[in-house]
Amino acid sequence: MRKILETLRLREQLGFNTRQIAEVIKASPTTVSDYLRRAEMAGIEYAVGVQMGHQWLEERLFPPKAPASVKRPQPNWAYIHTELKRKHVTLDLLWREYKQAHPDGLEYSSFCEKYKKWASKVDVSMRQHHAPADKLFVDYAGATIDVVDPEQAYRACVGILRHINTHGKEALEQACELALQINSANYRSISSILKTGKAKPVEQQSQQTLLPEHHSNVRGADYYH
Repeated sequence: MRKILETLRLREQLGFNTRQIAEVIKASPTTVSDYLRRAEMAGIEYAVGVQMGHQWLEERLFPPKAPASVKRPQPNWAYIHTELKRKHVTLDLLWREYKQAHPDGLEYSSFCEKYKKWASKVDVSMRQHHAPADKLFVDYAGATIDVVDPEQAYRACVGILRHINTHGKEALEQACELALQINSANYRSISSILKTGKAKPVEQQSQQTLLPEHHSNVRGADYYH
């Protein structure tokens, strides 16, 4: 119980993340996550745990398991399966909602194990008929995180500017504009555009030489009257 209290203290008072807490209490990040999940579901904070004592804390966080003969309320696995297709929805989030509605329900590990067993029996094959060029399918990788390294970004900018020496300023500006249009503004794309010649400097149009108004070879409009 001391490790659990220390976990709650480090999270609430010092704002440590899971990995930092694991290093301090000499436990795995998975164990720390389990401690925090149990404390959150039981509504227990560090000050309450210290005041009530280890025995009380253990009874709240690790209640005795019900006999095998006791039937726990089963989740709606079809609903769980459908909700998982939504953005930012996880098994942990769905288990928390299920646990709030059924406090005596399945624990998280059993919840995940039973869902995987149920999902393995779902037939995922589906025959579809599509006419040529009728539909466009795009793979979605889910929400991503932008990771920017300032030093690497600076080096990329310096590398892009060096193309001026080879291709000229106007060609580089056109390559950058084209890279922005195709949503691929990076060193590799800009270099490829310049190498393939897709961005060419705008040649200055030669100004036409204007003929003088009065010349011996110019007859003028009065000649034809």
